[in-house]
Amino acid sequence: MLKITDDNYEEYKKVFQVINGFLSKWSPVSSTAVDFIDGLEKKSRTLAKRSLKMGLHDYLAGWIKDFSKKDHDSLNEKLLNENLPSLWKLMSIVNDTTTKVLKRGKIRNIDEWYVIKEFLDDTVSEISDEEREILGKYFLDFEMKAAKKNK
Repeated sequence: MLKITDDNYEEYKKVFQVINGFLSKWSPVSSTAVDFIDGLEKKSRTLAKRSLKMGLHDYLAGWIKDFSKKDHDSLNEKLLNENLPSLWKLMSIVNDTTTKVLKRGKIRNIDEWYVIKEFLDDTVSEISDEEREILGKYFLDFEMKAAKKNK
């Protein structure tokens, strides 16, 4: 799970900016995501950190994992040229969430729920049918507990 703190916020924001720049060749809307984070910073640093974390999770667990090897290598090179963590390190942090949830036997928080949702929504992800079924159960359990809490 990505941990975005006051100490590493600027580094992860730069990662977000590099990824957004890379994605802009497919989606011109992606540049507004950086503007959105900038706007949130002025209102609430806490909210900006939370949104940055969600955006990075979305990119790493969703969009980027389906890229071609050539695109992975190209994005990785862009990150390394900016002295940022490698794409492989970033993706492994997100992918590690699935392993931790399976080992623990439950989803602990909304961040984990979001990552697991991405894996379950992706019908060609690298998890087995058995793991998909187990994660689906944990996913529903978390949603039911959250619904009871909000009543």
